[in-house]
Order: sequence, then C-alpha cells, then structure tokens
Amino acid sequence: MTKYSKELKMKVVQDYLTSSIGYRLIARKYGI
Repeated sequence: MTKYSKELKMKVVQDYLTSSIGYRLIARKYGI
C-alpha cells in the first residue's frame, strides 16, 4: 500500500516542472 497514488505523484511532478514556484509551495498546495 502506497501513501500517495501514482496519479497524484505524476500531477505534482508535472506541476513542479511547468510552474515557477518552489517545491515547498507545491507540497503545501497538495498537502504533502
């Protein structure tokens, strides 16, 4: 059992790669 789904992980990575915000803000945005 994984803590986060593959879909969520892919969404977070895509958001990180396409946006100019840092990883901390992305983590806060997705609640991780």
